[in-house]
Amino acid sequence: MPDGTTATEVVLGALERTVGRGSARFELRVDAKLEGTPGPSPLHGDLKGRLLWRMMVWVLPRFVTHITKEPATGVVDFQAHRCVFDSSPPTGNSDLIIGDRHWSGSPGTTLAGLHDKPATTTFNPLWLVDLLGGVVDAREQAVEDIDGRSARRFLAHADLDHASAAASYTLAVPDDAAKRTDDGHLAVDVWIDDDGHIRRIRHTALAEPHPLFTVTVDLTDFGAALPSDWSRIPA
Repeated sequence: MPDGTTATEVVLGALERTVGRGSARFELRVDAKLEGTPGPSPLHGDLKGRLLWRMMVWVLPRFVTHITKEPATGVVDFQAHRCVFDSSPPTGNSDLIIGDRHWSGSPGTTLAGLHDKPATTTFNPLWLVDLLGGVVDAREQAVEDIDGRSARRFLAHADLDHASAAASYTLAVPDDAAKRTDDGHLAVDVWIDDDGHIRRIRHTALAEPHPLFTVTVDLTDFGAALPSDWSRIPA
């Protein structure tokens, strides 16, 4: 880097600067690419289950190569480690993540009336932000355009142990992403704008036995207004 700052320090500094803004609006996109070598067929289970497996890993990819969910939009509270976003595909419900817990329901529903589940069961922006706290290596790749703004793209590697130690709760790495760990590291792409804020985070995960999932989070409107009541699903 021109001023002697390493790429790793740039990424960690951008994370601190971004989180320091308190909140942001985001768009979450998930893309599945059906490619690669299928895993072994299940040895157990009924005939219906084995036939379904064969259709998913052998027949479906011949006709469908990409599956893209509609983008989900929402707001993230960096300081309190929580976010809310609309369900994708649209169902009228919203998803609420607080730390490592996940609730889903119609806006206005109290959390006491809903069953929570681990946040690892869904893709959301919080775990990607948390993951960046464990970055141990980064390299600048290119300068690209993000919604009309110039941004430097970095390829970073995050140590899950370091990231977990920095979080005040269990790091909610989605189950599919956890399968891509290599010596405890996960690869993640980060785009940083000229103001030193993170504008995009992307991670590609392998979901057994077949699809490649690419999760992209775009951050905008730093300092966005937050819901006043988090004891129920925010509207």
